[in-house]
Amino acid sequence: MKKELLFGVIALTLIALIVPMVGGCGPKPAAKDKIVIGAARPLSGPLKTIGDYAFGPIMTMWAEEVNAAGGIYVKEYGKKLPVELKVYDDTSDLGTSTRLIEKLILEDHVDFLFPNCSTAFLYASAPLANK
Repeated sequence: MKKELLFGVIALTLIALIVPMVGGCGPKPAAKDKIVIGAARPLSGPLKTIGDYAFGPIMTMWAEEVNAAGGIYVKEYGKKLPVELKVYDDTSDLGTSTRLIEKLILEDHVDFLFPNCSTAFLYASAPLANK
């Protein structure tokens, strides 16, 4: 039940983010060959359990299932694009997490971000993602 609910939330979030991207007017962006989804997760440190057991396996399983089905259809390109997860270890540190979120946005140019694992981390990274 929880797994199905989480899959539903992830799917709805991606749909809500993809629809405006593919339905907009104006010049078409350069063709893409994949959708890159980034995350700064606690893969070590005191919050490691959240990254290892609560979210990490679900994100990986979701990406594998999407790619096994050929990817996510993007109307703008007229084809399905595979997803790639780019996950960095924030070491359960708030400062590291915000630096990694900035790196994902500014250097890695990810298409989407998965949220952090803790309320404090969410509050710190939300302004970065909104910017």
